[in-house]
Amino acid sequence: NYIFTRVIMKKGTKTDSDLLVLPSDSMRADVQYFDGLGRLLQTVNVKASSDNKDIVTPVSYDALGRETKKYLAYASAGSAGSYRTGALDLANYNNSAQYRFYQQETGAVAMISNPFSETVFESSSLDRPLEQSSPGASWAIGNGHTMTTAYQINIAGEVRLWNINYNGTLSTGATSTGSYNAGQLYKIVSKDEQQNQVLEYKDRDGLLICRKVQNGGTDQAPAFVTTQYVYDDLGQLIYVIPPSLDNISTFTESDASFLNFIYAYRYDGKLRLIEKKVPGKGWEYSVYNVAGRVVFSSDQAQRDRGKWGFVKYDALGRIIITGEAAIAVGTTRAALQQTVDNTLKPTGSTQLYESFDATLTATKGYTNITMPTSGTTIFTVSYYDDYAVLGNSSLNPYSTYFTLPNGTASESQHTRGLPTVTATNILGTSKFLIVATYYDNKARISKIVKEHQLGGVDITTNSYNFVDEVVSTTRKHYKDGALALTLKNSYKYDHVGRILTVGHSVNSQNAVTLVSNEYNEIGQLKKKSVGGDGSGANFHNVTEYGYNARGWLRSASSPYFSYGLRYDDPEQGATAQYNGNISEQYWTRQGESGSKFFTYSYDRLNRLKDGNSASMREQVDYDLMGNITSLKRDNANAIVYAYIGNRLDSLKGGLSGRYTYDVNGNAKTTRMGMNLNYNHLNRPDSVWFGTMKVGYLYDGSGGKLRKIVSSGNTTTLRNYIEGIEYNKVGSASHTIERVATENGYLVNSGGSYVYHYFLEDNLGNVRAVLKRNGSNVETVQKQDYYPFGKTKSILASASNRYLYNGKEKQDEIGDQLDYGARFYDPEIGRWNVVDPLAEKMRRHSPYNYAFDNPIRFIDPDGMAPLWKPRVYNNKLVLQKEQGDNAQTLAKFLNVDQNTANREYSNRSKYGLLRLSDKISGVASINSALNDIVANKSRYAEYTPWYKFNQINYNCYESAIATSIGDTPRFLSSRATENADFASIISSNYREVTEKKDDYIFGETVVSFNEENSNFFDGKYEEPIHAAIYLGVSKDGTLYLWSKNGFKETPKVQTKKEVHRIYDSARKIRYYNLKMDDEDEE
Repeated sequence: NYIFTRVIMKKGTKTDSDLLVLPSDSMRADVQYFDGLGRLLQTVNVKASSDNKDIVTPVSYDALGRETKKYLAYASAGSAGSYRTGALDLANYNNSAQYRFYQQETGAVAMISNPFSETVFESSSLDRPLEQSSPGASWAIGNGHTMTTAYQINIAGEVRLWNINYNGTLSTGATSTGSYNAGQLYKIVSKDEQQNQVLEYKDRDGLLICRKVQNGGTDQAPAFVTTQYVYDDLGQLIYVIPPSLDNISTFTESDASFLNFIYAYRYDGKLRLIEKKVPGKGWEYSVYNVAGRVVFSSDQAQRDRGKWGFVKYDALGRIIITGEAAIAVGTTRAALQQTVDNTLKPTGSTQLYESFDATLTATKGYTNITMPTSGTTIFTVSYYDDYAVLGNSSLNPYSTYFTLPNGTASESQHTRGLPTVTATNILGTSKFLIVATYYDNKARISKIVKEHQLGGVDITTNSYNFVDEVVSTTRKHYKDGALALTLKNSYKYDHVGRILTVGHSVNSQNAVTLVSNEYNEIGQLKKKSVGGDGSGANFHNVTEYGYNARGWLRSASSPYFSYGLRYDDPEQGATAQYNGNISEQYWTRQGESGSKFFTYSYDRLNRLKDGNSASMREQVDYDLMGNITSLKRDNANAIVYAYIGNRLDSLKGGLSGRYTYDVNGNAKTTRMGMNLNYNHLNRPDSVWFGTMKVGYLYDGSGGKLRKIVSSGNTTTLRNYIEGIEYNKVGSASHTIERVATENGYLVNSGGSYVYHYFLEDNLGNVRAVLKRNGSNVETVQKQDYYPFGKTKSILASASNRYLYNGKEKQDEIGDQLDYGARFYDPEIGRWNVVDPLAEKMRRHSPYNYAFDNPIRFIDPDGMAPLWKPRVYNNKLVLQKEQGDNAQTLAKFLNVDQNTANREYSNRSKYGLLRLSDKISGVASINSALNDIVANKSRYAEYTPWYKFNQINYNCYESAIATSIGDTPRFLSSRATENADFASIISSNYREVTEKKDDYIFGETVVSFNEENSNFFDGKYEEPIHAAIYLGVSKDGTLYLWSKNGFKETPKVQTKKEVHRIYDSARKIRYYNLKMDDEDEE
């Protein structure tokens, strides 16, 4: 049995005879082979290798039907698409083709003695995983570096028992007078590959009560940091008590310990989160309409200004207007909620939504009916379905550029359901910037017209190939009514859609090849060339990559900059690291003698303790929250940190200075005596430092538009327009200075643009900048970095300011780095504002950088990834949003950066990213999508109800199978019922509800539960639906993979869409497979 899926890449292919003569590079094909029980046996990606071999992934099962080993894919010659009978020889594995492939000394693919991962299951009917190995000898079972799980129950005195104190119905604190008796909690003991332990305690309802993470000691006598979770009688999380308060036994909400460290939550009678307290910040409030949508929200700083944020919706629940409303200082959340309830339907007479009316100029083309109707400042306006708003000349000042679609194939008028136009306020002004997005007749983005702050527009047009990959983009940049710049990109792909080359041209200058990629037999990036001519020759630099058995990047070698990473095999005396931490790094550059080394050491919490090289060193100590308490750099005096809560209060020793903060936890004064003010987005809008003032101008969505530096009698303006930077000094005119490219930047030299190319390390740090000087390649910048990002300039004849993690250095304010959502101070290794996503990492200080492990992690933008999942061409894909890159992809998919880099190579600018089957859940989801095409009669969408008699899989089977990487059981003789699902979840999964940073793309199971009761059990929850988590997009929308019943086709849906279908669900819970959890919380 097999499913054969083909994606045709050549226009005009319509018949079977056309298929027979179709060249292999004009078709992408996959074959999945199944046994008689419907179990997947082998997946063959036809001619998917770089040399046109098939890539084969074999599957085997033990006598109990469990997949105890997961084999790495391998490249195989032979009849394309055929079943490889020799892929696995279970009697003599060394004879297997898959094994022999990984014993070749080709250098392109790592040699691996055990090219598979292995799971050891419990010898019981529960089949719980006990041990998990990974490819590579170091991680094989028996070598002491596997992940293990033990299932136990608590002993008396092990976990503190908390009771919430109430004043009426309002929580006021909590008290612990004892601990849980023995056997009251489930206890899960997990160890990672470094044998670091995590203990989790859950009650009978699956609620996480306590989490202990090893912080020292020995394997036999470990010491832990403890995070405790306190719930009310309805199972709602009320307090999170972090490690710094492990020894307290009581607190009130007025105590300093509460204000500085504890997370707190309050809910209304409809179980909606209405009040939230993040450590170091004031309370945050939310007000809802009857539809359960937030209509007002505020933080303490807004309320002190007499402002609340508001959101307005259309009749379909889509966000159309956001802004701030003037509401009297002192107004309570309850009072505002009561006003909303009394005013809006159904209690009041006012409608819940606004309607579009292009003639209403004052209210940006919408009615002004629902709350608030006055005293508002609008930040963003969104339009959908059509472009009628562009017909209002008062709302469209650039009618020459912003036109109605002409109805051609490239400008479709059939845009119902699509976002079409946005208007975004320039904060502090009455000006709005318009963006219009046009689509072709396949709903692909064909053109974007975007107004900018210097009185002009950018027009970007895209063209696609037959399979919807972007093959070219042209950006025309207009200023003052004249064309100022034309930028063109071209993209070429290989036969399976990986990017081969990126071409570029500016104005009428000769085209260049920015990047040329080559891949090894299993799809890993093997070679990357940068800075070639238009024909793809004469490159500035060529980098060759190597990987270890885990697929982790091991080496990147080139003439101008090379580096290597060691994990389990250090050479300079560091301790071997088996859990993904880097033990050593070496690097060389042209013109420098010998290799330089960094050795790294970590504590049991995976925090960097020491980064040591011959010429640079950082030694770091932390408190229990991960706040740095001491940082010693080279031979200088150590910097000693003093805190109030998590807020840095003062520095002494190597640096000195004091800090003060506003009510949102933003630093108002810093170590250098700088004074900062912040806008409603907690971005700094002005900084004073001695005689210097730095101002920042943003749009309503937080995008930085301008930096204004005033020093003495000189004012310098830098404007940012989607990678184009204008500079203006004094009375001079605005002049383009810099233009970002995909692998570097252009410098304007008297109207001619000079290409500069970045050479980066594994963290995206710029280590060298190259440009051509005549016929020679010249290195114009060399940069090294201390572990936490302080720069050490080796050569700086170029003025590139984008350095650590590729972020712009703010020279004027102490070399802080602008990450978008926050500024980072590498001199002290901390952010100066609270993490907008602090709740995802409640064990860590909201000011810490990269979990205190900057060698392994980066923070792409200061907050969250932005990708959107969707189905395209019968495959799961991600839609790239503004600001996305390989770093945000790693965070979104919960994969290491090397894996993300490989996946990112499959994307198109302004287009889609095709996910490989190596990403969790993707193979299962694509199998389900294939079944829709191959067996339409199984689904009611294609078969009339009176003919429908197929037995298909349901939501529970879909969710469980996808989470463990299996194919759902099609045409099962017996369905997975909710009782089966509940039992599987209880035995094999741990709950991660409210721990959003633990949600894993393609793995986390989402359960929609009803609340029921009976005489014997009292109140209990019962699952009525299950789905798979697929991430959260930029606008906060949570996406799921959901199959809503036997007869329905599975699909990507938002959580709100699914919840509307299962509206009786009162609880939504999230679960991870116990072996898959990582220590982030």
